[in-house]
Order: sequence, then C-alpha cells, then structure tokens
Amino acid sequence: MDRECYESASEIKEVCTNLRAPKIAIFIFQNDDWEKNCFEIIESMSMVWGGAKNLLIPTDGKTIDKKFWILLEHFDPDYLYSCDFRDDYREISEELQKDILKRLNPFFNRDLSKNPVDPNFNPSYPLTILTDIISNTKFEKNIIYSPKFDSKFSNCPDHVKLMIYSVLGKLSDNHGKKLKELGIDIVETGFYDNFHKVFNNAKNFQNNLDYYPFYYSMVNLDQYYDKSFRKKVRNSDPIVVMGNSLDDFCFYYNLKNLRNDVFWIPISILENSKSMNPVPMQDSFNTHLTSLILRFLSRLANPLDFKHQNIILTSISKRNNELEKIRDGLISQSSSFSDSFCISKNLNDLLPYFFKLYEHENTNNCSREQFIGFKSINRINTPIPRNFNHRSFENHYWITEVNIERYKLPAYYVLSDVLEAHLYKNREIRVSKNGLAYFCPNIFYMGDSIDKYVIKPYINLLKPFDIAEKIFEEYGFIILTSDKGNYERETIERFGSLDKTLKFFKNNKYQNLFNHFMLKKNPKTPEKGIFLNDDKRIYLTLSVFKELLKDEMNIIVNDFIEKDILHRGFIFKCEKCKYTGWYDIEDVNTKFKCRRCGTTQYYNSKHLVRQNSVEPEWFYKLDETIYQGYDNDMIVPILTLGRIKEESKSFHYINEIEIREKKFPKVQYMEIDICCISDGDFVIGECKKENSLSEADIKKYKYLYNKIGAHKLIFSTFHENGWSENTKKRLKELLDEKINYKLFDKNDLLG
Repeated sequence: MDRECYESASEIKEVCTNLRAPKIAIFIFQNDDWEKNCFEIIESMSMVWGGAKNLLIPTDGKTIDKKFWILLEHFDPDYLYSCDFRDDYREISEELQKDILKRLNPFFNRDLSKNPVDPNFNPSYPLTILTDIISNTKFEKNIIYSPKFDSKFSNCPDHVKLMIYSVLGKLSDNHGKKLKELGIDIVETGFYDNFHKVFNNAKNFQNNLDYYPFYYSMVNLDQYYDKSFRKKVRNSDPIVVMGNSLDDFCFYYNLKNLRNDVFWIPISILENSKSMNPVPMQDSFNTHLTSLILRFLSRLANPLDFKHQNIILTSISKRNNELEKIRDGLISQSSSFSDSFCISKNLNDLLPYFFKLYEHENTNNCSREQFIGFKSINRINTPIPRNFNHRSFENHYWITEVNIERYKLPAYYVLSDVLEAHLYKNREIRVSKNGLAYFCPNIFYMGDSIDKYVIKPYINLLKPFDIAEKIFEEYGFIILTSDKGNYERETIERFGSLDKTLKFFKNNKYQNLFNHFMLKKNPKTPEKGIFLNDDKRIYLTLSVFKELLKDEMNIIVNDFIEKDILHRGFIFKCEKCKYTGWYDIEDVNTKFKCRRCGTTQYYNSKHLVRQNSVEPEWFYKLDETIYQGYDNDMIVPILTLGRIKEESKSFHYINEIEIREKKFPKVQYMEIDICCISDGDFVIGECKKENSLSEADIKKYKYLYNKIGAHKLIFSTFHENGWSENTKKRLKELLDEKINYKLFDKNDLLG
C-alpha cells in the first residue's frame, strides 16, 4: 500500500468537476475526393456541440503516423469513429485497433470495425446535435452566416474552399432548413468576405467568427489551458502548414483545434507566384488569391502586429529541403519576410501548449470530500449545463470530468469501476488523461426533472496493488509481491514513509552505516564489532555509530531502536557446544538458552567473546528484513521510485512484484523492480547495482511493455560509471521508437 496516499482508512481529498462536450476523433481514409469527404465531415461537425474542435486522423487502416499519434494522445478522445466514403467500405485492421485501444481509452465503441455510425458520419446519440439545444440559448441576433461559392467562383479549387470551411464551418442544406424552422435566418456570404474573415483577422481570428457555423458549434464553450502553459501561450510562434495532401490538411486542422495561430496554405496556391514559378498560371482568380496569401503572410511577419520571433513553416508531405525552397521563394517576394521564417517538424515547437474545452464558467467545481475505507461518503455533485435555458435535457448530452486530489489513474478501461454508479458499466465511464469521465445526464434519462435523473456516482479509490493487478490480469498475468518486494515494503514501513526512507538512503554517511552491516568479515578494529561465522553476519558496537554519525548518533540510534530498524543484544558462547551467537535483549535475563543445543545457562565472563570483559557488551543487529532487502540491492528501486516521484504531481507505487502467466500460475515469468503510476502514466522498470543488461532482459521488458500497454519503461543503475556503452547500444537497437524509455544512473538517483 502506498502510505503516502493512503495513510489511514479515513481521509479527506479535494474533488473537482468540469463539464464539457464530448471529444471526437474521426479516422479518415485517403481517396481521390478526400477534400469533398472533408467537406461532409465539417458539415457534420458544424452541427455537433463542440464539433469545431474535434480531430481528423488520416489512416490507411493499418498505420497512423507518429505525429498524429501524439496529437491523439494529447486530445484524449471520448469517442472514435471510422469514416470511409468509398463503396467498398474499408475498416481499421484488428492489429491497429488493438494499438489504438491500448494507447487511448475511449467510451463504449471498443470495436472500431463494428462502429454503429453511418460511413458518411451523420452524427447522432451520444453526441449533442445543435438543433436540439440552440433554442435554449440566447444570441444577440438570430442569424447564421453560411459560406458559399457562387457561380463566379464555381471553379474554385476544393483545397481553397477547404481553407475557408475548416475555419468557418460549413452549413448543409438540410441543417439550414432545420435552423430556419428554429427562427434563425440564413445569410449566405461570398468568397472574399469569407477569405478576409479567415486571414485578415488573423491576429484574433479564433475570436472573430461570430455567427458562422463553427461559432454555433462552440456555443457556451470556452478554451482553457493549464496555468503552466501561460507563458507559452503568450509567446508561441504562429504556424503555417504547407502541402496539398490529406495528411497536411489533417495536421493543420488538428493543430489549429489544439492551439491558436495555425494556418494552412496549399503549395498549389503559392505556385502561382512569378518568382516561385517561372510559368505562372494566367487565371486571374488564382493570381489574385496568391496575392492575398502573400499579403496575409506579410502582415503575419510584421512585428508591430504580432509579438513573436518567427513564423514556423512545417509540413507532413514536404521534406525540409523542399520547405527551404518555399521559404526562399517567400523571402524573395518581399523584404518584410527577411528572417521571418523558420522550419520545424518538431512537435515540441509546434505544440508547446494545448487547450481544453469546457462549458463557460462550469469548471473546477471543487469540494472537500471524506473517504472511509477508500470510498467516498457522498456521491459526486455532478454539474449540469449552466448557460442553457433547458426545460428538458432529453437530447442534451455532456461529459462530466472528475479530478481527485493527488489521485490520477492510468487510462485503462478496466479501472472504470473507480466510479460506482447504478446501472453504469465501463461503457459509460472512462479514465481520461485529465481525470475520470462519465456520460451525462443518464443513459435512461426520460425527460423529467434533471436532478432526479442526473447520474451521481460514488468514488472508490483503488489501491495501488489493485490497480496493477487489474491491468496485468486484463492481459493474462497474475502478480504477487516478491520476497524482495516484501523486504522493501517492510523497510519503508519501518522508516515511516517512502520520503523518510529516501532521505536516509540518499545520505552517504547513512549508506555507509548500512554498508558496515553488510561486511562479511571482522572489522579491522576489533572493538567496532564481530563477524560470526555461524550467522554469516556482523554485529556492530556503538563506536561505529559514533564514528560515522558523530553528533547525530544518539538521535539515530534511539529512533532506530524504537522503529525496530536496529536491535540491541549480546553475543554469548555456549559453554557446552561452543556455539557463538547473538541474542536479542528480549531473549535474555540472567540466563540465555543456546540456539544450537538448547542448554540454558547463566552467563558470565567465560561466555563472552571478549575474555577480558567483565560484563557483556552491547552489539547492534540490523533488522533481518531490512538486512535482506539491503543485501539484495533494494536501495536501487527505492531511490528510483524517489526519482520518479520527484517528477510527479500524482504518484502511486507498489513494491517489487513477481509476474506469472495465468496459464502457468505456478511458474514465475519475471520479476519487476519498478511498478508505479506517475501522473497517470503506468511505469515499469528494471533496477541494477551493476551497469549491464542482457539482451534477454531487454526483450522481456519490451514484450511486457507492449503487451500491457505501459506508458514508460525505466532502467536505473547504481554503478559509479552509469550504464555501459554496450548496454546503451543494445537498448537503442532492441527498443523501437514506440517505446518510451528512460535511463537513470547513480547521480540521477542521488541528485
């Protein structure tokens, strides 16, 4: 049990709730008409509450590009949909599905190949359709602007239309009819109005799209970001994604939905510039369009308008050398572009922060809750939408997100029973990257009083061992605390906490004290202690403590005696069988009983190991459990846990475990030195005093990491020289880029 998090069966924690729209990721397949397919998806998203900020993920059904994986994991979708517009509908492969569900933890649609959604993605339950809630919201004027391309622009390329629709949204004729029935006027807007709306308001374009389709999809929703992102939001550089491919568009679309100031410019537009294309197209519209784009970039590069260092050019389809040519071509257009552009494909540059979407002023609804026996006394006070004039919530669905103080679980669906709700299963509850999430108001809501029907779960705080046990069991393993794990747990309990144990083991002089208890021979100075061959153990005198601890001696010795870390006793030699052994003070009065032959005898000077002694000397023994743990190098996993904890806001751990396969329950498969949860990441690892790892060890951890969907793999060593070069090389060769692993050396652990 993690004593830091569960010091008693009764405790008080802060519980905060947030209300948000569902988050959707749509997997889209490549085909010749991908732009038109995106039009249809944008039409659908324009009519879904929160739809303007959902993601589009390109795939061939077998793979997903690494960058899109990262975007998906940041976004953390509630629902996944597969969308193919061909007659021969393609499916996500079984292997990719498994990978998706290991790395993400969506709600009920666990099988993407059997997704209950129209291939053209016509949204429905459990998503909220805008026509069901718009009448419950007051607007300054009942009008919606519908971007249109009249006959003058009928030949406008699809990618140009997509530039506009991706920012403003798109209204279908069917949706327009429904909105008119609700008393909303439809006003069609022309190409130049739309184009200028997208680009000429670039500085604050996210906040200047009033009454366009995507504006309605964001009704009463605001963007929030973590406080730690504040400086990055203020100082981030704008991004221009270059390229004509589906991947380029989706990359742009997803980045703009996660952060501000992201733009897409298809290469074909810039090719109309004379300096970038010796034979420019003669079409006056295309030439004018190029001029507008260059004018926008010129304004974006103006430091008087925008306080940033660079405009970042990036692409999925274009290599760096191709982007360099584009940059050089842009610079040749205007002196204002000089030193304005940099090129980067690094997502740390492209996504230095990301927004979350919650209902306006319906976040961080916090209360102090009491837990007894790890279960909350009260139910969660589930929030309801505050900014809608609802008479009935029959068709308004939302997600409640719950954050529990210092308690963040890894995103595995088998952990959903941390919330206890009548009739709810893990189809409607999920562990998200930001906490716990559950579908609202209720899967059986009948349109009556919302207070009567809204779901209000209890919270069951799963213990760290239970968390690990559920995860390993899901993937075919049984876990047991190993002998070394028991030594480790007992040691931490004797010291009082992991932090107190770390404070001791990080101190060189305290380590040196324990190292003296590990000696396998008599000390150079006999007065410091005695090594007994029968016990294969050394027993120290107080002079060792005085030499090593100096002024701290009294405090440390007394504290350790009270905590049963040290034991006082005598060393006697049996008069009958000559056995020499250490005897705890509890086992001795005026006599002692020989451990070998059982003879009880009064002790005097002839029973003492030092014949000159008039009375018995005190000899100190290190507690057997702690001795065995320290002798088996438990200092390395303990210090490793400490290092991980230092980097964590929420941290739960279990001691070293033994893993067995369910099909062979009596056979040990492997031992795991590190098994913990750091800020919701499930971490496993290997710890060694030496500095080498065998190929077999690395392959076992690689297999287990992939099998259980772990988030991080740790290898730590206590060797003075750190990991050997051969081991580093072996790790690099055997662990592919999908595996997030980290190496710690002695300096890291003691730092």
